[in-house]
Amino acid sequence: MEVVQELQERALPVYEQLKRYNVCDDNEISDYKQKRESFALQLTQKSVNSRTYVEYIILERKMYRLIERKEANFKTELRGLKNNLINHITKLYRECLQKFPESEGLWNHFIEFSKHSNPMQVLGIYEKMLTYHGSNEKNWVEAALWAFSNDSESLVWQDICTRGLQRHPNEEILTKTLFDLLVFVAHKRAEAGQKLDYESALRQAECVYRNSRTTITNLDFFLGLVRRCEESSFINITAPLQLKIIDDLMERYPSQERLWDFLAQRELRGYTLGDLKEYAKTIEVDKADETQDSTENGVNFIKPVFKDRTMKQRIELCAKVYETALKTLKTRTICHNYISAMLVVNENNETDLKTRRKYLAMALRIGHESGLMSEEHYCVFLRLLIVTETGRKIAESILSEVCSAYKSVKLYEVWVSYYISQNDSDMVEKIHAKAVKDLGDKSAPIYELSIQYFKTRYDEDRSTLERLYRDAIKMTSPKFGIFRAQYLEFCMINSPLDKVRKEYDHLSQLPPPCLKLHEKMAEIESQVILRTKKDTERRRQVYENMVLQFGKDNTSVWMEYVRFECSYGDKNRVTHIYDRAKATLNENLVYPFQMEYDLKKENFKAEAD
Repeated sequence: MEVVQELQERALPVYEQLKRYNVCDDNEISDYKQKRESFALQLTQKSVNSRTYVEYIILERKMYRLIERKEANFKTELRGLKNNLINHITKLYRECLQKFPESEGLWNHFIEFSKHSNPMQVLGIYEKMLTYHGSNEKNWVEAALWAFSNDSESLVWQDICTRGLQRHPNEEILTKTLFDLLVFVAHKRAEAGQKLDYESALRQAECVYRNSRTTITNLDFFLGLVRRCEESSFINITAPLQLKIIDDLMERYPSQERLWDFLAQRELRGYTLGDLKEYAKTIEVDKADETQDSTENGVNFIKPVFKDRTMKQRIELCAKVYETALKTLKTRTICHNYISAMLVVNENNETDLKTRRKYLAMALRIGHESGLMSEEHYCVFLRLLIVTETGRKIAESILSEVCSAYKSVKLYEVWVSYYISQNDSDMVEKIHAKAVKDLGDKSAPIYELSIQYFKTRYDEDRSTLERLYRDAIKMTSPKFGIFRAQYLEFCMINSPLDKVRKEYDHLSQLPPPCLKLHEKMAEIESQVILRTKKDTERRRQVYENMVLQFGKDNTSVWMEYVRFECSYGDKNRVTHIYDRAKATLNENLVYPFQMEYDLKKENFKAEAD
């Protein structure tokens, strides 16, 4: 009790200041005081746990934020009050972490609080945290970054990274962090004209890279190092390091498509490998001149490495790398990357349009000749070819070849669309038949194209359109259901109602069930009812078919049945339909159906009236 009493006495100035500065009213202060004293008493118990500390800290941090808001609102500083709370919160954190150091999240909360309230103690907290949670490599990274942000010239951040790597020699994130920071230090020293110090930092970065080669094999990690060097501030100062890494990667990963893709994209960005090699040859000769220049101007020893090249030159160099890669690897992936890169280049056609088109055409031609081009890119290639008369002849030959090889819906769509554009109905029929034979149940888009085309030729060739519909409705894939509904509409235009109904009765029995077929027939029957005010039994049969085939997992078919009986049929049947629906629907749909029914039944009755 003596301890609690002492704590209460120490807290008196806090309550007085809260009242004096109108941070809280009397009731709020009383409540705050009561909670604090309760927590203080709990902390004296032997059975205290970390949760009590956390709740106490949350209470104090809420008050701290309230004080900050008051400062902002009244534009006044409550430094003494804030410091009092900061010291108390820090004390609670330290006591808790001393007793329960295994709570990594609590360490992170303490660090986050201290970064804002007492930055000078953060590094010390990190050091203590690492003794308990050094198994998490991210903690080493966060500690190093904090140390670097506060004093990049000290060796503390480097020491933290080094100790972290001793414990986690295979961790990419730690290695990358140390490498990135050393490159940044080299840049700052070069800006300051500190040539020897700049070179020392670069040598350390290279050393980090060399050591990583013995423990890390992930290509993407090494590409990340090169990307760091490519940043505008570092691109020239890291030229020798870039060349070293790239040469090593080409030796270690010659068959990796990602490496070739990366190198080709570098050429497109203007970072030509040839420039790096040329720089390496002249660097020794230039050293003496650079040393002399640096005495006059601290930054003269850094010279541009990469030449300024036009977009045309960069596209050409990029394409050469992809061509070399395709000859070397002979894979579909590198072929795809090559063509995709040229397509991206052609998205911006404001300048050098002729060059962009030329290299896209070259990539597509090479892709076709290699036999490695994807169907996606064949579609692009063929659409470009059919624009010209000469290209159309080539396209016909290629289409015949690749459609047989790929059996691709997209390619057959291009082929059928081509003959549709030529209004060649005989060839449309021929290619359609071939597509159906090759694609089977996947040929629905081809049927759609052909049917739409022959609709435009209805007066000249009605029989072909009817035959296409007949063939489509025989297909058992659900994707072909839409054609049954379309065929009913076709029959309605060309046949008497009795034949349409007979056709519907036949189609409704074919597998698989098709909801759109029933919906179309219901629409047709509703038009009949509006004209004749009779034949409701036929439309009722349509709804019976719908609920028999789709009544388990579709509430809408039941609601449409109810609407029909309310509007045109027998209102006395509605209750029976409602009970059937509840008994038939899947359990999870019964309640939503009941809700929808209760909301809409009055509207249905109103519509009928």
